[in-house]
Amino acid sequence: MHEVTMLAGSGNFRKPADVDARLERIERLQGADPGIFVLAVHAFVEGWIRDVFDYQMSSVSFGKLVEEFICRCRELGSAGEGGARTKGFVSMDALKQSHHETDYVRHRFHGLPRCYAEAATEHLDVFCRLAGIGAPERLEAIRHYIAAWDTRMPLGALVEENELIRAMVRKETDEKRCLADRVADLSVRAAVVENLEDSLRATERRLAEVTATSGARGEKIDELRAEKARTASELKEARGKLEQLGEARDYVDALRRMTVFTRTRADYERAVVRLTAEQKTILSQINLDKDFLVKGSAGTGKTLVLLKAVEKAKGMGTGQASKQDTLELPELRGSVALLTYTTTMVKYDAFLSALMSSDRFDGADRIATADSFLLERLRALDPYADIDWSGKTLLELAARYPVDGLEPRELAAEAENFIWANDVGMDEYVTRLMDRKGMRKSLQKSDRYALWVAAETIALELEASGTCTRNYAALRLVRAAKSGTAPGPAVDYVFID
Repeated sequence: MHEVTMLAGSGNFRKPADVDARLERIERLQGADPGIFVLAVHAFVEGWIRDVFDYQMSSVSFGKLVEEFICRCRELGSAGEGGARTKGFVSMDALKQSHHETDYVRHRFHGLPRCYAEAATEHLDVFCRLAGIGAPERLEAIRHYIAAWDTRMPLGALVEENELIRAMVRKETDEKRCLADRVADLSVRAAVVENLEDSLRATERRLAEVTATSGARGEKIDELRAEKARTASELKEARGKLEQLGEARDYVDALRRMTVFTRTRADYERAVVRLTAEQKTILSQINLDKDFLVKGSAGTGKTLVLLKAVEKAKGMGTGQASKQDTLELPELRGSVALLTYTTTMVKYDAFLSALMSSDRFDGADRIATADSFLLERLRALDPYADIDWSGKTLLELAARYPVDGLEPRELAAEAENFIWANDVGMDEYVTRLMDRKGMRKSLQKSDRYALWVAAETIALELEASGTCTRNYAALRLVRAAKSGTAPGPAVDYVFID
């Protein structure tokens, strides 16, 4: 560890003004692309630590830099004592664990959900307080980003909505002006139609009277008939013009109906996060001291029950913050990972969580996909490991180490979906001929032995290359846990939606 003073930076971070200038750049990124913002926060943290600890452009990893920073903070006793200090270190550990997400932004230009930007803002605030850097007003401006989330929307979304509202106001103003002109024209045309209808009826009466009069002149009758035809033609044309304004009348009616929906949006949001009697009963049966499974068909509210269980894990009650569904349930406290199998569900869970209360997740928590969490835990065990999600590497190795009677894809499926997925041992697989549930092709003992040897050889190849399949990565973590060599838990509770 280098003997330096925390506040005695060099180079680009020598003066407080240099630090504030960089914080100002980060502030300007708030509300922009979440992935770029998260990348900027991590770059700021890494640059400051490298400069202060004189690492400059050495090959020390981001994780090691953050660990050095935490050790230095512990030595100097910064960020206060007790719970606040511990929470600061937990937040820094979460910052370290989340760094791999920036690699996807940096190298593949992937996007990140806004919840990652919110967590990065929390990490940056804690880092600056631990390091004792940044002008108070600058940090307050950055923290304002989190305050924007308290309103259920991040700053970027608020800016976008504001621009959208402005555009809608301009459009609506133009439409109202056009509509007002049409309404005025509508009244004029309606009056013209009414007058022509009256005139036509009067002409028809006069024609009937003249025709009924004996000795009436033919010229007079012909004149009235011509007038009737002319009036009828004008009336038809006037009605056609009036019909053209039917779209304007429909538009006005649609606007009246739309006001019903705009007035009830808040009611909808409250209803979305309100538990039914059945959901309350299920929630009361959940014990966070052991695993639990909530089953139900689509649309039954499993995600909502899961988020309410998260509330229990966070010691927040069940809806007390929003005065909804208050239940007397035992509560525990701890960090939480809410995992899903798609990025769409990540966004949906984050939306529901935001509706329920403003402080559902803090810096040590995360809402992420199960795959990203698996990769994070694997790299905590082996920093250089990676996962081939496509399965291409496994198929290539299966072709390199063939088994008679099996296609490479069949060998790959047996290894990945049965042997590694179930942590099967050689004795039960080969000697005792265990039932291979879910696998279609039957295998004799000799076939199993050949397949087992091939699977073990492929596993050695995978480890030598630093690449894993999804199930082999999970198997490595399970075996490390059994042997006591697994990294410490990243969170206290894991919920899978």
